[in-house]
Amino acid sequence: MMKYIVAVLLLANLTISKPSEREVQNDSILREGKTLYKYEKATWLVSDLAYKSSIKNEIRHSLTYAQNDTIVVIYTDKDKQLIYEGMVNKDGKLIKSGMRFKPLTREERHLLAVRKNAIEQINKMDIVKAPSGGQLNIDIIPHNGGYKLYALSGTLQENIVPFGNDYLFYIDYNGNVMSWQKFHNEYNPLTLNQKSQLSIPAASCTNAPYITATDICTFQLYADMYPQLKSFDVETTQGHSFRFDREQNRIMYVKK
Repeated sequence: MMKYIVAVLLLANLTISKPSEREVQNDSILREGKTLYKYEKATWLVSDLAYKSSIKNEIRHSLTYAQNDTIVVIYTDKDKQLIYEGMVNKDGKLIKSGMRFKPLTREERHLLAVRKNAIEQINKMDIVKAPSGGQLNIDIIPHNGGYKLYALSGTLQENIVPFGNDYLFYIDYNGNVMSWQKFHNEYNPLTLNQKSQLSIPAASCTNAPYITATDICTFQLYADMYPQLKSFDVETTQGHSFRFDREQNRIMYVKK
């Protein structure tokens, strides 16, 4: 009986396959894209209200950061005093928003200083430009004792999904830029039609062999606005093709 049990266990171990490197990478990218989407979505929700409030002309600085399962978005005046605050829960629901007048916390002061220092250095590098008819959105996410700073393109134009012109900067605890990468070779705004699927051509991508977290974030944000969007494909310069399916919430390798 014992020999039979051992044989069954050995057979079970043989039949359970480990995820491939591609699957592991896709899962990691999907998690990062979802995190980035939470930051951006919270900023969108709160900014719409803040810039319609009576203190809109006093806003000089903004910051989005995570506090446990909640994303906090704050706006400060020229003296860096808090004047507006919003909170979005893990389900993407606005749970608090309104004018608040109080000093910043130590964490908020630090993150604003990190953001300011990093952006000043990036501006001196003169590599990041806002797209025509749009703006750059900045998100800072904790990473290995420092931060990842993402720069994503946004658009003010209707029926456009602004893929491309997206960057990742690795910065230390004080906001000093350590390294950076550009995800797409160019700004590639895709015009919406009645189709439920979009495609990013290989010419737009860098040499990264995978779909990017910024692609996932951008698609999710605009799919919220345009529900007909269900999936999008990315073809890399290395000849790989990936699809993100929003309803299945997964990245798939598309064989040609």
